[in-house]
Amino acid sequence: MAFTNTKNTKKVRIVLNNVTLSFANIFEPKGFNGGTPRYSGNFLISKEDTETVNKVKEAIKNVIIAEWKEDKPKFKDNQYCIRDGDKESWEGYEGHYYISAGNQEKFPPVIRDLDGSNLREKSEDNTPGDKPQSGDTVNVVLDIWAQNNDFGKRINATLIGVQYVKSGKRFTPKTM
Repeated sequence: MAFTNTKNTKKVRIVLNNVTLSFANIFEPKGFNGGTPRYSGNFLISKEDTETVNKVKEAIKNVIIAEWKEDKPKFKDNQYCIRDGDKESWEGYEGHYYISAGNQEKFPPVIRDLDGSNLREKSEDNTPGDKPQSGDTVNVVLDIWAQNNDFGKRINATLIGVQYVKSGKRFTPKTM
C-alpha cells in the first residue's frame, strides 16, 4: 500500500517497512530545551530504498497540493519532515534519509511486536519493555500533514505506531 488518505484530505497516512529507529522517545514523552514533553523518534530510510523514499515524497506532494493548490510555498530543506542524513553528524545517518516524527503526550504511539503483542505494557518492575530501541529495525505508521498557521508553513509527520521487526546495531557517538 503506497499511502491512504485519512478523513482530513490534507493529511496522508503512510506505513514504512524496515526502517531504523533513532532517538527513540516512544515509551515515555520527553521535552527538549524546556519544551512540552512529546513522544518522538527519527526513522532512517536507506537512500538505496527508492520505493520507500518515493512513497514519502509522493505523500508530501499530495499534502502540499491539498493544502496549497496552485499557490505552493517554496520550502527550505528544514521545513520538511524528511531530511538528508548525509548532512547530519550523527553516527549511522550517512547514506540515509530520515523522518522526524512525534506526537503529543496525550497520544502515545501504539507499540507492537511482530506477533501483534503490545510492547507498551510495562514489566513487573514498572519499566518499559526492552524493545524497540534506537538502532532496531521497525515498521512505522505516520501521518504526513501540512502546517499552515501563525508558526509557519512546513510539512510535518505525526507518529502513530511502531512495530518492532528485529534488533539492530546500537548507535554510538561519533569520534572526532
